[in-house]
Amino acid sequence: MFLKRPQSLRPEVAEPLGEPSGGFCASIARQAAPRIAKVRFEATTKQTSILDPPAKGVPVLTSVQDSGITVDPQLRDTDSQIRRFLHHTTERAKLKDALPTIDTTTKGKIRFLECGARAQVEFEPTSARYRIRSRTCGHRWCPACRRAFVADLREKLELANHRQEKYAIKFITLTIRSKSNPLRQQIDFLWKSFRRLRQTTLWKRRAKWGVAILEVTYNSQQNQWHPHIHIISESGFIPQKALSKTWEKASGGSRVCDIRAVKNTSTAINYVTKYATKGTLNESTLQSPELTAELLNSLKRMKTVLWFGKKPEQEETEDEPQKEKIQVEWHHVCGFDHLCQEARKGNQTANDILRALDLGERGPPPDDSILYWTRIRK
Repeated sequence: MFLKRPQSLRPEVAEPLGEPSGGFCASIARQAAPRIAKVRFEATTKQTSILDPPAKGVPVLTSVQDSGITVDPQLRDTDSQIRRFLHHTTERAKLKDALPTIDTTTKGKIRFLECGARAQVEFEPTSARYRIRSRTCGHRWCPACRRAFVADLREKLELANHRQEKYAIKFITLTIRSKSNPLRQQIDFLWKSFRRLRQTTLWKRRAKWGVAILEVTYNSQQNQWHPHIHIISESGFIPQKALSKTWEKASGGSRVCDIRAVKNTSTAINYVTKYATKGTLNESTLQSPELTAELLNSLKRMKTVLWFGKKPEQEETEDEPQKEKIQVEWHHVCGFDHLCQEARKGNQTANDILRALDLGERGPPPDDSILYWTRIRK
């Protein structure tokens, strides 16, 4: 009944997207009428690969040619990509506009344009759960791929909840004076200033461990970049005046900094994940393709997250039994785009599977109307 998933696929599990009224399955369900389904089906199936020629009527604003390969940022996304970037539609569109001038290889640009394309749906019979797996681009400036990094960061920070904290959690912000220097020089100077701060006696005595996240904004009125660092650290009491004076020496004249105690670790984790999720792409840096490209080119091979000190680790106890890993076997069902096409045609099983994917709940077992390749073989 089931087909094995291709071995060449390197997938990523998609996350539930929320309530059915606002999830992806709801948008598909609203297209179930025959006339609407026909129009939507024709519009989404004219072009399924970024290597296909542009669909008729789709304007080609710009393209980049390298080694005989043409990269067109204006190609339509597939259904699986629409679901993957459902909460990042604006960022993806802006990145597509800036893609021709981003300093990366043509293969890297193709990976971004094909991120999440041709996703596959898999089913686990024991728990009756579905999941989506697809190839991803892995770029840190890709808003969808960044979710995996943020989830790993949050998991490491949550380890602090499982042990008694010797010091309180502090949230610190460090900035430097805004200048008209190139952004890459300012970011490099900011990280070097933070390294000098960590080498001071005040920091070594008080700070135990922490993580620093880079944020970059752009002031359109002054036409200046403004990089700064957000830090969550487990440390002792650090007076505001002492920190400002020490930071002034480390940064060469900037006294602007802020430190405040966080009541609980969960609040501190929310602080960090908020800035980590937002990353360096925000409303100010996405104003124009030129600004976006300048930002991403300046961040090439530059760190945006830095751990310092001793990371929090899970404490192992002899009394605590080790949990055995349960092996779960997932079976390939069909492509996600094929599932959406069946849902538009009014297939109730396909709509139920889409709803189960959105909510992360149990779903009905797939039947022959969903198993696309099984029908072809018959």
